[in-house]
Amino acid sequence: MGLSIAFSVALVSNTLAQADQDIQYPVPQLGNCKNESDCRLFCDDSKNLEACLDFAEQHDLIPEDELERGKKFLAAGSKGPGGCTSRDSCEAYCNDISRINECVAFAEKNGLMPPEELKEAKQIQAAMIKGLKPPGNCRNKQECDNYCNNPDHMEECIAFGEAAGLIPPDEIDDARKVLEAVKRGARPPPCRGRQACDSYCSQPDNMEKCITFGEAAGFIPPDEIEDAKKMLQAVKRGVKPPPCRGKKECDSYCSQPENMEGCMTFAIAAGFMPPEEIENAKKMLEALKKGVKPPACKGREECDVYCAEDEHLEECMNF
Repeated sequence: MGLSIAFSVALVSNTLAQADQDIQYPVPQLGNCKNESDCRLFCDDSKNLEACLDFAEQHDLIPEDELERGKKFLAAGSKGPGGCTSRDSCEAYCNDISRINECVAFAEKNGLMPPEELKEAKQIQAAMIKGLKPPGNCRNKQECDNYCNNPDHMEECIAFGEAAGLIPPDEIDDARKVLEAVKRGARPPPCRGRQACDSYCSQPDNMEKCITFGEAAGFIPPDEIEDAKKMLQAVKRGVKPPPCRGKKECDSYCSQPENMEGCMTFAIAAGFMPPEEIENAKKMLEALKKGVKPPACKGREECDVYCAEDEHLEECMNF
C-alpha cells in the first residue's frame, strides 16, 4: 500500500555500468566525468537531471516509460513531496501512508504513476478518508504485505481490501474461500490475485501445490478433482498439458482441429480416455498428423450418434 514516485536520476547512474563499454570518458555532457563512479555522482545530483536524461535518451540507456517519467519530474521542478529531489528520497518520503494525500496529488498532477498504481493509491486514500484503518495500522507497502502474509491477519486484510475496493468484486468470493481454507490449515500458493495465481499455477513445478490448495479451498469442482490429479501425474512425467483450465474451457480449446493433436496426446498420457478408446484415439491421432479433418464430435457415444446421421456419413467414413 506504499506509494512510489519513481523517476530517472538514479536509474541513469545505475545503467552507466551496463553501458560502460560504449561510453568514452571523459563525458562532456556529464560534467566531464572521468569514469563510471564519477558519472554516477554527477547524475545522483538532481541539478543535473536534464543533462543526464538527455544523455540517457541519446544512448538509449533507460526504458521509454522511465525516460518520460524523468522528464515529467524535471518539468515539475525536480522537487517532489517534502522537498525530495531523488528517487530514493521521494520513495522514502512517500512510503508512509500518512503522507498519501500529498504524494498522490503530486503523482497525479505530474503523471508520475502508472494508471493501475494510481488507481490503487486513490482507493486506499478514499478508504482512509472514510475512517478505515490499514490492517495492523501498517504504514507502507512492505509493512502491509508482511502483516497480511500472516494467515492470522488474513481476515482483517480481506475485509480492508473489500471495503477499499482493492479486491475486484468477482474475486471476493475466492478471497473468502482462501480464508476458510487457511483457517483449516491449508497453505496457499505464494501469489496474489487471480491473474498472478493463474500465471503461477500454470507452471508445471507449481501445479501440485496449487491443485492441493484448490481442492482444499473448493476452487476445483468435485467432479474435476480426479482429472486434475491425473493431469498432475502426466505433467510430472514431462507431458505438456493444453493451455486451458476447467472442463468447459478445455472442451472448447480441444475441439479446435489445430489443437486436437496436442490435446489427444495429453489425454492418452493422463489416462482421461477409457482403455477401449485409446486404440481408436491413436488411429485418430495418426490421421490428424496426416492432415485428415476429424468429424465434429467428441467421444465414442457422441460420435456414434453423430456419424449415424446420413448427412455426416461421408465425413465420418473419410476420417
